Amino acid sequence: MYPNQQPPQNNQQGGYPPQPAAAPQQPGYGPQPEPTYAVDYLDQIAPPPPRGSFLSGGFGKIVIALAVIFIFAVGIIVALGNQKGTAPIEQMATKLENMERVVSATQINLKSGELRATNGRFDIWLKDTDRDAYDLLGRAGIKKTEMDKKMIASEKTIRDDLTSKFDDARLNAELDRKYAQEMAYQTKLIKASLDKIGKTGQAKAFRDFAKSASTKLDTLQKSFASFDDSKN
Repeated sequence: MYPNQQPPQNNQQGGYPPQPAAAPQQPGYGPQPEPTYAVDYLDQIAPPPPRGSFLSGGFGKIVIALAVIFIFAVGIIVALGNQKGTAPIEQMATKLENMERVVSATQINLKSGELRATNGRFDIWLKDTDRDAYDLLGRAGIKKTEMDKKMIASEKTIRDDLTSKFDDARLNAELDRKYAQEMAYQTKLIKASLDKIGKTGQAKAFRDFAKSASTKLDTLQKSFASFDDSKN
């Protein structure tokens, strides 16, 4: 120690100078801790997920799959119906049913006994043949409600036209002649259709039915064609 040098003063025990006191922490200043939120609270304030469409997800796939199966099944039914070859029999049954209504309604207005007798036999033939045609269709699994709607409407139009034509002929006092001529023509058309089915029908039952019906109709067709109105 140098002369006249004073030793350092120590006001605290331990020989260290006093340290300044730390400044008190002020609220709101300095880095703050990150706030924490409960997970359920975050779920509550988050926007809801978008709602799926009606056909989305598993349910939609099931609906679409069922629709595809239905369309496929309908296609199979139509294909099987076409393979049965019942269309000519369906049209024949419908035609005979409509023709029978015309024949029955006209019978009472015919004057010739000969023509009434022929028409009466024709009426019986129509009923029997139409019954047999529908029986064949039933055995083939074809219902009347499943037949072609356009074909049914077309045959009904023919019936309405014939009814109107015969009403006019009756008012003009020429029903017997006009009726015999028209029935000779209509029976000829029916016989031609039956002959075609008898040759080209896919099922033997169809061919046998057509051949038998055509043979029985042949005599009636000739009777209408040979009717002479001048004898009455």
